[in-house]
Amino acid sequence: MAKYHEHWKDLYSAINVIETEVNGADRKEYLEAVKADADWLAADMNIVKGGTHLLEKLISGDWDAQFLIVEPGKVVVDVLECVQG
Repeated sequence: MAKYHEHWKDLYSAINVIETEVNGADRKEYLEAVKADADWLAADMNIVKGGTHLLEKLISGDWDAQFLIVEPGKVVVDVLECVQG
């Protein structure tokens, strides 16, 4: 990794690989590359079972309560930060 990414070491404690059984995340060369990144970050590497459900909903336009829809010109604000800040 380039020196300009050094600050990432302060931001990440883990890298999670989401295995969906369709993305090839179990390929040896992929896992080796992720492990190298995790080692560089001094972060844990985890393999997490997942699915494509949310991606399918995103693409199909089935945007229910699992999605935050922000209208043009609107801003998302962290409510906890507003209360505490």
